[in-house]
Formats: sequence, structure tokens, C-alpha cells
Amino acid sequence: MHKYDHDYSGDTAAGHLVDLLTQHVASGVVVDLGCGNAPIAEPLRDAGYDYVGFDIDPAAVASLVERGVDARLCDLTVDDVAELVDEALEGRSLAAITAIDVIEHLPGFEPILARLAHAVERHDAVLGVSIPNVTHEDLGTKLIAGRWDVTDTGLLDSTHVNLFDERRLDLAMAAAGLGEVARHDTVLERTEQGLLHRHPFVYAHTSVGEWLRHLRDLAGPHASTYQFVRLYRARSMGAEFDGAPPSAPLGVPSFTVVVMSNGDCSDDDVAHSIASIDAQLLAPSATIVAEGAPAEVLDGALSSATTTHLCFVEAGDSMPSDWLAGFAQVLEHHPERVARHPVEPTEDADWTTSGLLRSIAQRDEPVCAFAVPVAPTEWLSLAEDRGRDALWLWILRSAALVGLVDVDTPTKLSAVSARPSCDVLNALGADALLLPVGWQHEVAAMQIASAKRRDALADATARVDRLALEIEALRDVVDARTSEIQQLRESRWWRVTGPGRRTVDWLRGRRRS
Repeated sequence: MHKYDHDYSGDTAAGHLVDLLTQHVASGVVVDLGCGNAPIAEPLRDAGYDYVGFDIDPAAVASLVERGVDARLCDLTVDDVAELVDEALEGRSLAAITAIDVIEHLPGFEPILARLAHAVERHDAVLGVSIPNVTHEDLGTKLIAGRWDVTDTGLLDSTHVNLFDERRLDLAMAAAGLGEVARHDTVLERTEQGLLHRHPFVYAHTSVGEWLRHLRDLAGPHASTYQFVRLYRARSMGAEFDGAPPSAPLGVPSFTVVVMSNGDCSDDDVAHSIASIDAQLLAPSATIVAEGAPAEVLDGALSSATTTHLCFVEAGDSMPSDWLAGFAQVLEHHPERVARHPVEPTEDADWTTSGLLRSIAQRDEPVCAFAVPVAPTEWLSLAEDRGRDALWLWILRSAALVGLVDVDTPTKLSAVSARPSCDVLNALGADALLLPVGWQHEVAAMQIASAKRRDALADATARVDRLALEIEALRDVVDARTSEIQQLRESRWWRVTGPGRRTVDWLRGRRRS
């Protein structure tokens, strides 16, 4: 029995491929290469197609013939696919050629794909394939753990001679002259690879497992895609594939400066910021004036940037002349990181530390304090947030991922009034967050600063309490003396001696005059 002999199910690669064919292909003959036990034979015949299966295993072919399936022997590495298809058609029209879990088993698959492309082009048919995805998160987490477990079946089948991610699949199909028509990939959260070993990296709900899977999700789609299930039609042979991700090296730091203008900014504000940019000791590669919501400005800057780093300036802000030069100096040694100019705390600042936790919680740094590398966002989905905090969240997500490095020149930017962090903390807390080396020292510094503030507040409170007691005691003395004076004025002696006191006051007045 063939090791991939499975019963037909709608949620498998075979079921998904049948769905694609019924949605996109008219009736005709479906030639199924490497058919095994032909799980799609009956579903296709029920849908009105004719079915012909080819396989290299004589026992499998014989079993299919006994089942009443048109099945024939072939070796795709030797036989001419075009001749096999023509013989199978017997004058009928070709609807599709399918290869379910086949391409990954074929050494030197490129010429075979090219011949398949020629066959479907000649008959105006489609090619349907299913191919395992080796970028599934189960494999990625296990590789980090130092495990590469080859198995009898599955993602790392011992007979697989070709391994595919989506990019390699797209490149191979484009080179063969095939363009994608439709897809219905299979998704499997936990594969046979994820169930093999009890490792904390592999578990989905350990802290490290959650972070690794979150990072894989940021890297792009197909973290849980088990098999690519796709339909293709012929197109120009060797047509250029335009889906390759960017791969620009970091190299010497270069900067695109984006001046953000909104409805509250005047032309003078924009001109003021541009003037300070023009006065930089290190000129930027590009200066852009952008209007709109933060998310729109960020999207536009990322899509057009050709430099290693992006810097954002709010219209009206003025930067010192060594602003960009300071970034460049520190990025020369740490080109992959987010660079930051130190910011002096305001009088009402809660602490004086300058690490990532301050940037997250205090948010008293202007956006121009940061130079953020573009490369991480080209590879990972770091700029998907919308709303007024989109730019700030992008800076923080980037910094949490690649780390911060501070400019050590004397020039420092002025802090701004601290902004509420509730929405930012909620957004960052929705996913696993990587804290940089040294974060515990930041926490300790924050705790020390908080303790000092608590002690100072306690001292001040104690002083206020002591003064309040002293004031209260003095008030009691004043009240007692006032009562004594009042009693004296109401006494008989005070009334009897009144004429004498008035005579004395008169004599004193005459003496002074």
C-alpha cells in the first residue's frame, strides 16, 4: 500500500484541489500524475469530469483498475508527459493536469514543470498542485531548538528531494511559464512535527513559544499553512517574478527625513523644519513633506524609502545641526538598530532613565529623537497599526525587535509633555513583546526613582503634618489670649478705669505733638 493512501476528505489538499477545479475549470479530462490511491477520482467523476490516473507503482495501478478507475503506469523522470497526456485523452478535451504531493519528490523537477506548462498551454488547461510548506511555524521553532526530524510522511518526508516556501514555489512556476489562477491552501495549526517532542519552543502557549510564533506571524503569511494548493495557467516562459521580498543591505547609514504636516501647521512651520534639515552637517538622502494621518504618512514613507533609515519630524520642530550626524555616527557600529538622541526629562517627568521602557511608558520623546531602520518592516509586519498612535507603535515595535542604541554626542533634544500610554500599552500587550538586554536595570532604576519620589513625598507630607500641628497649637494660644482680652474688656474694673486710661492716652498724645 502506498504510504500516502488516504481517504478523501474535503479539508485535505485533495479536497481543496477538487474545489478549485470545480470552481475554475469546465468539464473534460483530469490527468492525475502520481495518483497513488486516486482519492480525487470519484469526486471528480461525480462532478462531471473524466479521470485518468498515472503512478509509478504497479501495485497501486492494478488496485485502481480493479476499482474501476482508468489508471496507467508512468515514470515522470523518464516518460514524456506530453505523450502520456495525449494518449490519455483519446480525442477528448483536457481540463487539468494535477500533481498532488508529487513535485517535491522529483529530482530535477524544473524540466518536468516546463513540460507540464507546455502541455496545459497546448490544451488551454490548468495545472493543479499541492506542495508542503517548509516555513510552517512548527518547523521554524524546532530549528531554533536544534531539531530537524525527518519522518516517513509529512513536511519532512524522507523521500522529499525538494523543499518549498512560497517564494521558491512562485519562482519555479514563473520560470516554467506558469501563472497562478487560484489557491486554496490547507491550514494545520499543529503538524506531525509539532507533536514529536515536548520542547518549550514548540509549545504554542509557553512564553518563548508564544513569542516565536508571534515573530513568525510578523514575518508574513503561511505560518500555519501545511500545503500550498494552487491552480496555474501557462504564461510567457521565464516571465519575471515580481513577488520576491526586498533584500537591500544596510551598508552605510542613509536617511530619509519626513516632515509631517497637518491641519494645525502653517507653511512657516514646514519651512522652519526644512531650514533646520538643510542646515544639517550630514545632508539627508531625501526630504519629504507629507500630510495626512500618521498611518498614511508612515505607509507612504515606507513604500518610497530607498535609504536604510527613516526619520520623522513634526512641522515646526527644529533639530540641531548635528542631528543626522549623531545618528550616522552610532549607526556605523550598530546599523541594524533604532538610533535615538537622548532626551532631557521635563520637570514633571516620572523618571530620568532613557531605555525602551521609558519610551513605552513615559512617551515624552519627540518622534525626531528616533532614526528607525526600514529593513525590519520590509520583512515583518511592524506597521499594521492604524490610528493616531500608528507611528509611535511602529517605532516601539521596531525598537523592541532590534534594540535601541543612543547617540552619545552632547547634543540632546528637548522632551515634550508626556502623552497618555494606555492605548499604546494595550496595543503592545496584545502580542508577545521582546524586551532588550538590560531591561531589568531599567526597571530597577525606575523602582529606585519611584522609591526616592515616595520617600521625598513622605518627608514632605511629614513636614506638612508637623507644620499643621504647630499652626493648630498657635491657633489655640491665639484663641486663649483673645478670650482673655474679651473677658478683660467686659469686666467692671475695665469700665471703672476707662476715664484714667483715656486721660493717660491724651497726655501721651500732647507730649508727642
